[in-house]
Amino acid sequence: SADEMKILGHSGKTVTITCSHSWAATNVKYFCRDPCKDSKDILVKSDQSPTGRYTLKDSGEGTFTVNITDLQESDSGIYWCGVNRSGFDTYQKVNLTVSNGKNDAYCSIWCRIRKCKILICMLITIIDSDTNTNRPTTPKPAAGSQSSTAKKHLLRIILFKLCEFTVVFLFVCLFVFGLFDSLKSIQ
Repeated sequence: SADEMKILGHSGKTVTITCSHSWAATNVKYFCRDPCKDSKDILVKSDQSPTGRYTLKDSGEGTFTVNITDLQESDSGIYWCGVNRSGFDTYQKVNLTVSNGKNDAYCSIWCRIRKCKILICMLITIIDSDTNTNRPTTPKPAAGSQSSTAKKHLLRIILFKLCEFTVVFLFVCLFVFGLFDSLKSIQ
């Protein structure tokens, strides 16, 4: 829906959710987990002291912020920013997704590998196009041209080796961090 907020958080971190309601400057605000049918679903209220990992700060202008600390994947789900009103309360839907961070690290490494490959391919294309455009029209190239072609060939080999090194380095990092994460989970 148009009023739904999609929030992404990471395990162990804090997320801040900003809720806004019209004509609610002095009303009691609260934050609850779906289905938000009764008081047991309410995690924090503006007229009560915060407990646990949830805090609510009311700006007094209809806007309030909710902080959730020490996020866990189990926190993923639907929440509601609610405003206590005479009659029916008003709500704003919050869809929170908490990732464990490991997938983010894998994505980060894969993104770096992809960027490295793209950069190397672009450089090689530039070198190749430069080599093709500077080709002499006579059948026998001059000695200086051979030297230039050899330098470009050497540069191309260096770029390939650099790319291979980067890929291997990133895979080692991936393995070490993956191993580190598994050791942390055992403890």
